[in-house]
Amino acid sequence: MIGVVIPFLGLLAAIVLLWNRAVDATDLTILAVTYLLFGFGVTVGYHRLLTHRGFQTYKGLEYMWAVLAGMALQGSVLDWVADHRKHHAHTDTEGDPHSPHVGHGSGLRGLWHAHTGWLFETHGMADWKRYAAELY
Repeated sequence: MIGVVIPFLGLLAAIVLLWNRAVDATDLTILAVTYLLFGFGVTVGYHRLLTHRGFQTYKGLEYMWAVLAGMALQGSVLDWVADHRKHHAHTDTEGDPHSPHVGHGSGLRGLWHAHTGWLFETHGMADWKRYAAELY
């Protein structure tokens, strides 16, 4: 948790302390645009396109979405897809890598694990050959 919260607070402090000297509206625009692109990369690319195969597109666009998602620093496409498919195979039962209800506490601790903690504790442990065979 410290590895996520402290850098974010440092970023906010740097923006405030360096405003109009090393940081300006252009920098915040770049931050917002890249945040949105990388977030859509995860949502559209890793999740809808590659995990659930919710739609099909050209190979070049598939690679573009995967690269954007990779820039969100949530791991490789194989790790992310395998973990998420394992999650669906074991939803809220033993073996679910990011369940807020099984094996990782409850309340805020479970919420933390489901949204962020799993990236540090169980990320990348799903078998690629079993859960992401066509990508492997």
